[in-house]
Amino acid sequence: MAVAVQKIKKGYDSPLAVAIRYYSLMSAVGEWSLTPRQIELMAFTAVRGTISSGGAKETFIHTFSSSKGTLANMKALLLKRGLLVKKDGKTIVNPQVVPDFNLPILIQIQLYAKTG
Repeated sequence: MAVAVQKIKKGYDSPLAVAIRYYSLMSAVGEWSLTPRQIELMAFTAVRGTISSGGAKETFIHTFSSSKGTLANMKALLLKRGLLVKKDGKTIVNPQVVPDFNLPILIQIQLYAKTG
């Protein structure tokens, strides 16, 4: 079977910027259908480790020009979808979808047409 290969190499200024791009890709290819603000929340929480502390919430609200109500609604929706989970009383990104954003990330995506 022939395979078309396309490589893209892109550097970003911070782990948060890498995480935003990563969750943007996962949302598009994985059909998560996340809004840009939900992607930012996922990325921020993954890099920070949690969104549970008051300081983390305030930093997110200030960094992304959000509100407490919007943050609470997004958090509840992402918890319901299993993308965020509770661990030891803290809200974190589901460990199954959080790589180390301080390391280079290699993503292999295989797209194909189903036949037959």
